[in-house]
This record gives sequence, C-alpha cells and structure tokens, in this order.
Amino acid sequence: MNRLNCTCLVGMLTALLVMQSPVLAGGYIQLQDVPESLWFPSREGSNLLLTASVIDAKATSVWLGIDDPKLGRVPLTRVGPIDYQVNLHSNEVFDLLKQAPARGEFRIFAETDGGEVLASIPVSFVVNVPPTRLSIDKKTTFTALQKRYAYLPGSRDRLRVYAGDITHGQITLSVFGRDRNVPLVPTTRLYETQHIVLPLDDETYVIEVEALHNYLMGDDYADLSIAPEAEWHRDKIEFMLNAIDQSEFTFIRNGKPFDGQSAAKHLRNKLATSPTPVTKVDAFIEDFASRSSMTDEPYKVLTADGRELELGQWLRSLLDGDIEATPKLEKSSESAEAVQQPQS
Repeated sequence: MNRLNCTCLVGMLTALLVMQSPVLAGGYIQLQDVPESLWFPSREGSNLLLTASVIDAKATSVWLGIDDPKLGRVPLTRVGPIDYQVNLHSNEVFDLLKQAPARGEFRIFAETDGGEVLASIPVSFVVNVPPTRLSIDKKTTFTALQKRYAYLPGSRDRLRVYAGDITHGQITLSVFGRDRNVPLVPTTRLYETQHIVLPLDDETYVIEVEALHNYLMGDDYADLSIAPEAEWHRDKIEFMLNAIDQSEFTFIRNGKPFDGQSAAKHLRNKLATSPTPVTKVDAFIEDFASRSSMTDEPYKVLTADGRELELGQWLRSLLDGDIEATPKLEKSSESAEAVQQPQS
C-alpha cells in the first residue's frame, strides 16, 4: 500500500445482513462473502474476496462503485459463468472508498448486454482517513484530561489523543482516528518534556508533554503541545540557546572561560555561517554545541557547585528537564570576568 500504511490508517466497513438485491428487470445481483468489518491498512499481501453473482442476466462489465459515480469504479474479475470477485484489501478499493464521506454506501454494479445497469443492495461503510497534514504551522498547546479523548488541534476533529493514567510523573498517550481500537502510533508512556512523533502523509508532527497535573481530588490533566517536526526542532534549538544565554554558569571553550551571553552568541554565529541549515536537535548538539570546530576540544560547563560537564551532556540534561541543568540556579563563583570575542 502507499504511504498511508505508515500512518496506521484504520477503516471499518459494516455489511448489511441482507445479501441479495430486489429482483430488477432483466436480472439482479447477489452478494456472497460480505465481511462484517474491513480494516485499513490491511496486511501487505492479504486478500479478502467479495463475490458478486449476476442472476438472470448476461453481464458485459461488473464493478464496485459508491454514491458519486464521478469518483470512479473498481472493476471485478470474472471467476465463473455468473460470478465476479474483488479483493476488498486492494489499494484500488481503499483509494475509492476514502474519497467518500466519512459514512456512505457502496454497491456492486453490472451492465448487461441489453444496456441495463443492475445494482446490488447498498453496503454501509465508515472510512477513517486522517488528514494528510494538520492546519497548524507552529507550536499549538492543548489540554487532555486523564482517561478521556482530546481532539488534536488542526485535525478538523479527525484525530484524537487519549490520555491514560497520570501517575508517578508519567502519562500514557495514544493517538487515534475515529476507530478507538488501533492507534495510529504506538501507545507510549512519557515524562514531562518527552514526546512522540506522528507521521502523516504530507507532514510529520511532534506531540510533547509540557506539564502533568496530578491532584488528590479532582481531574488530573496534561498540558500537551503539537508542532510540525521542523518547527519543534527549531523551538528546541532556540530553547537551548536561550538557556545558555540566560545561564550564570561558566562556559569553557578551548580552555578559556566565557559567560552565558558570549557562549550563546558564539553558537549563534556558528549556526549563521553553517553551509547547510541545521534542522535537527541532535545535529545541533553533536555538530555545533559539543566541541570546537578548530581544535576539536569539547565545550565545557562549570556549574555553581564546581562540577565540570561537557556542554553536549548539559544540553541533553536540559532537554530532559533536569532541574540541576536549568539556568540561573546560583551564580558560579568562577564566572568569566571578561567577555572575549567568540572563537571557533
């Protein structure tokens, strides 16, 4: 199947119990092997065959169609004198059904040698197709109550987050379409500042746990945010640069001490002169914020309690919400006395 497989799209088709259409002039169509439900995406290579028999008429063509004929048709394959089949797990069927409204009907049609068009009874279906992208272009926050669903911003109420138990500083998050049985991404247990990635067809998004609120009485809830992946990375890089800029720790570069403002300015200069854009957090930490490009010496941080950490390690602790890595805890006794010009 196409990229829709990566987004774990789920569809459900509920068949009517009656399998045979009323007798029409010139013949009628009888359906066999109609499944009670149909799930998308199907397992690659799987088959689910629907058989249609054209009774009391000679068919010149048989196809599966929906209410709006302009949306196309899926031809059935002849397998016997009066029998025709279609694989409901095929891409062609899914591509047709996903164009329909969320709820609709499909039928099997047959054109006879006399020019008549026969139609089977309608079969009701529900198709769950998430949007290919969300209508957001920057970080957007929302609230999810414990053990309840919350619609994702920008999804036009087609995607929901389920917030599980909030306990011991963690929350279980799942993302669903209309179907509540199969998550679009694996259910994950997260701490504050941790995140899950939601890939859709045209864009990838990041859902982050901003804060968890756990009360003895009342509803527990989570402050969540969602952003396009590129914006999320830019936001995190800016967050780290601001943390360095505001920190009162001492930053060591090539054996020389610098204050936070000078260290942040140096990293911003490196980013500005980079021949390729830096769009990932890991690339920023590993390629720009961990060591000197001239001497290959690691950048260091001297904390208020005298510990010396590598800057890359300190930044990752900062992203993980380590309280000891937050800026302006206590002014370092060994902070730089003078701001020197940035070096590579």
